[in-house]
Amino acid sequence: MKKALAMMSIIIFTLLMLVACGKEDVSKDEPKDTTKEEVKDDEDKKEEDEIENNEEDDDGTSDDDKDLATGNIMNPAIAEETGGDVEVIYTNDNPEIEHKMNGLDVKINQYQIVRVTDMNQSSEQQFPDLEGYVITADITAKNTSKQALYYTPSFRIQTDDRYDYISSRVIYYIPEDKKLQLNGGPFEAGSEHNFYHVFLLNNEEFEKVSSLEPKFIVESGVADNKEFKGSYNEEGFFDFAVNEEQVKKLATATKFYEDKLTTDSIAEKELIYEKTDINETQELDNFKFTVEGVQYTEITPNESSKERFRNFGDNDLVALTIQVSMNNESDVMVYGDGGSAKLVVNDNEMTFLSQGMVENYHPRELNPGEEGYRQIVFIFDKKYFELYDKYELEVGPFLGKDGYEFKEKTLHFELPAPK
Repeated sequence: MKKALAMMSIIIFTLLMLVACGKEDVSKDEPKDTTKEEVKDDEDKKEEDEIENNEEDDDGTSDDDKDLATGNIMNPAIAEETGGDVEVIYTNDNPEIEHKMNGLDVKINQYQIVRVTDMNQSSEQQFPDLEGYVITADITAKNTSKQALYYTPSFRIQTDDRYDYISSRVIYYIPEDKKLQLNGGPFEAGSEHNFYHVFLLNNEEFEKVSSLEPKFIVESGVADNKEFKGSYNEEGFFDFAVNEEQVKKLATATKFYEDKLTTDSIAEKELIYEKTDINETQELDNFKFTVEGVQYTEITPNESSKERFRNFGDNDLVALTIQVSMNNESDVMVYGDGGSAKLVVNDNEMTFLSQGMVENYHPRELNPGEEGYRQIVFIFDKKYFELYDKYELEVGPFLGKDGYEFKEKTLHFELPAPK
């Protein structure tokens, strides 16, 4: 009897061991000796990767480009940090945004807009409603000069006007390998850095951006010293689409001269007439001043800018923007905006002064050997504009450090009238 029980115990024990071994084979959580299998798996995976890479090389498309084309997430840190559901809204893999600043070239390679919902409670500080939108910009900064350059990358999306914008951020939702690692130092000569910046928008802000014609601003401030003395102060202004509808609209839109009416979103423009190939140059003591072209536009001030135009009442308005360039081959410094300008119409019937508040120019000081540009702007009532058929630009005298230069002489250009 005892032998029979002992034999039965051995059989039961053996069966249990077999069952346990069977479970061990299919369990993913229990450790096992898979050295040979892992080596084989690694070799198989390597062969698969090589095949996939060869296929991608054949069609000339990178992993990142294919991922974006199929709607994949460009920035995984958003889901990781928010714990939310992430949906791709729009991806632009060729935004044509590049700003060159005295040796430092800043380029937006691509950007992606995602909607995030059902976030963790810890995201409440960034998104009080625990939902919203994140725009990730993939950026490259390259120092093409032969010296170290100091710059703090900053970007903003402009909405109503230059005072209404969304600034980029670097604290939230950026993967470790996409953080700019300068540690307060400069961009060394010849160096190139790739990094991310993000923009956080609530639902209302995204609706607003979608309904306007937003601008992407690359902020300036490049210098060759830690104190940023004499830094490059020209910002870069670019169209910024957040959906396909805006892309289509921009593709057929008129390329307006970049006065502040345009860059600061002060007014909407409708083209009346343009001539962009005038290219007439006059000079004073080797200071060359060129009228490149003109645009006549009907303008409608935006809601936030109407107060600036109160002197015109409720009248319809026309703006004349004159694109000019300057090449200072003289031996004196001239201020970029230092040449006063006036418009004489219909042989002195009327004279208008330029509107400096809506003009852009660069640089502030045009030293010998330097080149610059300016948009000269005149604004008048449309009802009077329709009576004018002859326009003459008078510009100068030109202001320098010691007063007016070039013996206080002025330049005169006949401008084409709308046909």
